[in-house]
Amino acid sequence: MRDAEDCKIKRDAEGGVPHKGFFMLEVFYAETSGADEAHANYPGRSKKPGSAFAVSLLAHAVREIRGIPLPEIAADERGKPHFPQLADLHFSYAHTAGLVLCAVSDAEVGADAERIRSVSERLAKAPFPTGAARSAGALSFFEIWTLMESAIKRNGEGNLLRFSPEALEGLHYRHYVLPSCAACVCSRDRTPPEAPVRVAIHTICT
Repeated sequence: MRDAEDCKIKRDAEGGVPHKGFFMLEVFYAETSGADEAHANYPGRSKKPGSAFAVSLLAHAVREIRGIPLPEIAADERGKPHFPQLADLHFSYAHTAGLVLCAVSDAEVGADAERIRSVSERLAKAPFPTGAARSAGALSFFEIWTLMESAIKRNGEGNLLRFSPEALEGLHYRHYVLPSCAACVCSRDRTPPEAPVRVAIHTICT
């Protein structure tokens, strides 16, 4: 893993924008166990636990990448969150118990994270992970789950119950083993970095 100090985004001296051709896809995560979400830097977009942490991590990522405050977030016609005023900056975030993940790119990107936990035998043998497993290779249940979720979140199309292995064709994806969690980031046009950047919780939470 990389710490935030190891991630120095090269920005244009005047506008704070990364040099063209340098920025492609960056991934950030923060551990949230024990933190009070009421003190997150930004409010969440839903009432689900972790939403405020996720938006706050996204704000940190945008500031690192572009050197600007968090832009307005809206949902497109597919329901996928995006920046309506920044068509060249794409993002995807995920939150699970004890962790938030965020991917930012100049191309469509999907990110997902799941707390590793025991699952029922029925769920473990569900047909949709099996189909994806044949396409993705020998992966654990949650690696397959996060791969499918990130593929769906990349463009806001499809769902787990009707997931087709063909949806993985042509995608660049990378799995990350984070504290007690499995995570995956995928893109059709960019290759995810070998390791995500770890962000200290006090950076996104006062």
